[in-house]
Amino acid sequence: MKYIKIFALAVGMFSMVACSDDKKEHNTAAEVEVEMGETQVTTRENRGIFNVPVNLTGKANGAVTVTIDVEATGSDPAQEAQLTNGNRVGNYIITSKTLNIPEGVTSVNVQINAIDDDEVNEDRTFKVVIVKAEGASIDKSKDSTLVTIKDDDRFPYEKLQGDWILSWKDLDSGEDVSYPVIIEGYAEDKANYNKVLMLQGLFSSIFKDEESVLNLKYFFDEATEECYLELDYAQTMGQINPNLYPQYAGCIVYNFGLDDEGYLVEEGYVEGVVSDDRKTVVFTPDASMLYCFPFQGQYQLIDGGYALVLSRN
Repeated sequence: MKYIKIFALAVGMFSMVACSDDKKEHNTAAEVEVEMGETQVTTRENRGIFNVPVNLTGKANGAVTVTIDVEATGSDPAQEAQLTNGNRVGNYIITSKTLNIPEGVTSVNVQINAIDDDEVNEDRTFKVVIVKAEGASIDKSKDSTLVTIKDDDRFPYEKLQGDWILSWKDLDSGEDVSYPVIIEGYAEDKANYNKVLMLQGLFSSIFKDEESVLNLKYFFDEATEECYLELDYAQTMGQINPNLYPQYAGCIVYNFGLDDEGYLVEEGYVEGVVSDDRKTVVFTPDASMLYCFPFQGQYQLIDGGYALVLSRN
C-alpha cells in the first residue's frame, strides 16, 4: 500500500465527422454482380449494431447502387421497428436500405441495430434480401442472408452486456459523479465465457487507442437466480495516450481501493450485487475505488469515490 497524493488530470472528448457528396456514374461493364456476403448471420439482442455484408463480383467501371429489403421468417419472426404513437416498436432498425458501392470497392455492409428488450422469447429471425441493383445484376442464388437475433434475457451473463452508467460519490463533496461505460462478454467458445465480463470505456478519451478495460468476475447461482460481480483492485486499465498527454507517456492507469487512513489498497476486490431485473449493480457502499497512475514517485488521480453503482434504463 502506498500513500496517495492527488493531482487532477483533465478528461477531454474529441470527435470528427467526415463526409463527401461526390457522385459517379453507374457501372456499364458486363459480368458485374452483387450478392449477399453471408448465408447466415447471428447476433444477440444486446449487441446493438451489427453488419450484414453485400459483395460485388466482376470488374466495375463505375458505381453500383444496391437496394435491400427484409422479410420476416421463422416460428418467431423478428419485426422491423416502426414508429407507433411516438414509440419505436420492433426488434431491429436498418440504417439504410440503399447502399452505394463506389468503383474499386467490392464489399459494403447493411448496418442493423438490434433492439434489446426485457422479454424472454425464442430466438427471432428475418431475411435481408437484395431486391434491386443499378449498375449490376443480382446473383439470385446468393440474394439473401438469414439473420438470427438470439434472446439474452434468460441468461444473466448475456443480459448484463450493453450500455451502462457507472456512478459513485465524490470523496470530498459526496456529490454524484457518473460516466458512460460498456459491459461486454466473451464469445461462447472462449474460456472466460460465463466467468468474466469486461467493463470498457471508462475515461476512454485519455487512453491510447481510446481503450480502457476492467474485468468483472461473474457469478450466478442457478438455484436461487442470485447474481453478483467482483471488481478486483490493482487491475491494469490501459496506457495514457502520449499524443494527448506527452508528459505522461508510458504511464499505466490502475484502479485501487482506499483504506480509512488514506492509503491505497492493492489487494482484494469490491463486490457488486446484481438486481433481480438485471438493471442495477450495487457495490459495497462503504468501499472506495480510485483510478490513478504512478508518476515520478507519486500517484496522479484521474477520479474516484465511494458507493459505486452500475445502472441502465
